[in-house]
Amino acid sequence: MIRLSWNNNGNGFTWSIMLTEKGALKGRLEVIPSRKDYLIKRVILLVPKRSMHKTIEIFSETYTVGDFSILLEAELMLLKGITTNHDISSILSELEKVKMKIDFIEKFLGDFI
Repeated sequence: MIRLSWNNNGNGFTWSIMLTEKGALKGRLEVIPSRKDYLIKRVILLVPKRSMHKTIEIFSETYTVGDFSILLEAELMLLKGITTNHDISSILSELEKVKMKIDFIEKFLGDFI
């Protein structure tokens, strides 16, 4: 399940994706004013299921507006290419296979750690 909410001050939004066993992925995208221009900050956090107050930062980057628009355009072109060449059900099936492999590797490594 994905939840999306706008920030109170209107400068961005947050989203969260509930993960079945691990907790949740939370992300934040916000516009930050700087001296010359605006910057866009993108943050992705992992919130463990057992300790919701302890977050682990997975990813954090700040972009200029121009750089972010180039990145966004590239991501949209990639998504468009994938969805026009394959139907959504086959994409979801492939993602499920990847998830199963990651779960297996996680379990395998968990036995050694």
